Amino acid sequence: MKTWMLCLSLLLWGVTLAPRDARATPSDDAAVRKPLEAFLQGHSTGKVEFLQQAYWPDARLTFVRDGAVQVMGISEHFQRFADHYRSLAGKPRPDEHAWHRDVRALEVMGTIAVATVVEDGPESRYTSYLTLLQVKGEWRIINKSFHEERKAAVLKAAP
Repeated sequence: MKTWMLCLSLLLWGVTLAPRDARATPSDDAAVRKPLEAFLQGHSTGKVEFLQQAYWPDARLTFVRDGAVQVMGISEHFQRFADHYRSLAGKPRPDEHAWHRDVRALEVMGTIAVATVVEDGPESRYTSYLTLLQVKGEWRIINKSFHEERKAAVLKAAP
């Protein structure tokens, strides 16, 4: 009987100390999707203004190129993005109709969130893991880590 009482007491004590449930509510989910939608819109239209709405000013991009870790500040990314689309006169890429972009997963816990975004085009598929932070009620991307997968047909055609 004493063992049973001790177990019950420990169980109740553990429940009392358990952390509150910090999972997202439907309104949180809509708010965290706002920068993700701006991210996707920026990539589909070629307009850096949408990306500027999606990212915190001190955000970073991390990726591997030529076997080495690369870290790029968001300002440099915006400049490269704008330069690329400037050559297209501010219009979407000619093959935009062949691109498919979507948020494959989203997990929100309190003031942090992680989204998996896939951008699938004719020559490459980009998988990005976006870390978002909520500050004063506003969600934005603080880090983007991504991987580019070149499509087999493109690799075969390369010299």
